[in-house]
Amino acid sequence: MRYNKQMLLDKEMRALIRKHEGVSQFPYVDTVGKITIGVGRNLSDRGLEPAEINFLFEQDINIALITAKSFLSNFSELHHNCQVAIVSMAFNLGSNKLATFKKLKQALISLDYKEAALQAMDSKWAKQVGNRAIEIARLLEDKTLSQ
Repeated sequence: MRYNKQMLLDKEMRALIRKHEGVSQFPYVDTVGKITIGVGRNLSDRGLEPAEINFLFEQDINIALITAKSFLSNFSELHHNCQVAIVSMAFNLGSNKLATFKKLKQALISLDYKEAALQAMDSKWAKQVGNRAIEIARLLEDKTLSQ
């Protein structure tokens, strides 16, 4: 009987907290100016635990990999460093913005890595991210790095 009471308490406690806090997929500023997400998670004061950070990172890496493979039908044919670079771009840009890199995509479909590097650098994104773009361009072009 005691086990059932504890289960009921846990269920009611969770329901009440969800009701009072609400559930938000996206960050918002609460009534006292704290950045909040999920079920009342105070990001301003509490932040995230290392395990939560790693969990979110793994989720986002998986999304970036799916995005990269959707962006390039020949993703598996690209050299290792190029795959790493494209996944990094997908992680940073997301699906919609990566899709705007039409000339980069065409160069990679043609396996023209030099042109792909030039196209990556010839973008608003490259100006915004600076050294990141330079490193990505090097990875796109150079089959010998980090293998």
